[in-house]
Amino acid sequence: MIDINGKLIVDTEYTENRYAHDYVTEYTLLKGEGSSCEDGVIISTTCRHCGETDSYETTWHESFVKEIIDLSKYGSVCGGYAYLNGCACGEIANFTIDSMCEFDRHSSTCWVENALSGTQINMNGSYTSFNSNGYTDVCAVTDPAEAACGFAIRYAIYWLREEGTCNAYRYRTWLIGYDQETGNYLYEITVRSPKVTAYHTYVDESTEGCNKLTCSLCGSSYTETF
Repeated sequence: MIDINGKLIVDTEYTENRYAHDYVTEYTLLKGEGSSCEDGVIISTTCRHCGETDSYETTWHESFVKEIIDLSKYGSVCGGYAYLNGCACGEIANFTIDSMCEFDRHSSTCWVENALSGTQINMNGSYTSFNSNGYTDVCAVTDPAEAACGFAIRYAIYWLREEGTCNAYRYRTWLIGYDQETGNYLYEITVRSPKVTAYHTYVDESTEGCNKLTCSLCGSSYTETF
């Protein structure tokens, strides 16, 4: 048995002490920015201390902590942290809060300009909903008065269409340190899903006995006879 750089060599095979490693993990989408984890993502780890590396490829939406936000930097008297968890491509995106804030949730409309709305029929006869919605979480801690918080986070989930195309994408936005009176905020996080959903600009070309909708952008049409 020979100990070489912390590796115990035994009959040409080795075991390794991994507890002392401090790994940095990188996620690389095989098809580049805007692609999906389902197209392939390489997950690589590198030890800060010794430089040991390892990597593997997967097509799963593996979730990890993408960002940690110190809420006290953005106006929270109660303090604490928020965590953006999600996969490399953005299809999965969740926002969790670890704070003494006692949030009250207030429903609100989506403030994003040009956000899509309504339900649209697809070429195969199925339907897709593009309804956008949102809410504002406001800390209700007011006791003692000198420690009143009022810290707020505004959230929306919505769809936007790529200009000049029928390609629509789902977005999630969090406005941290949101001021309800002025509409200002201190920090924004926006995540876009890579999945494309068709959103057409239909022109009604129906005739007697035939319902026909034709997209003025791509020319595709939905026809139903009766």
